[in-house]
Amino acid sequence: MAQITAPGPVHDDRARTDQITRDRLRTAVPVAVAVALLFGTLWVGALALRDMVDLGVWLLSST
Repeated sequence: MAQITAPGPVHDDRARTDQITRDRLRTAVPVAVAVALLFGTLWVGALALRDMVDLGVWLLSST
């Protein structure tokens, strides 16, 4: 007769914790990348806007 063994509670808890950690990383990493890209885009946009305003002021003051 074959013997059926079930993993003990320590193994179950460790496997469950590892799975939860992997799931959190799968959701946290793309969110972190998206937020970083958003802030980078806003920062570059602010720099470009500052340069355009500076150029406009220079053009208006030179005429």
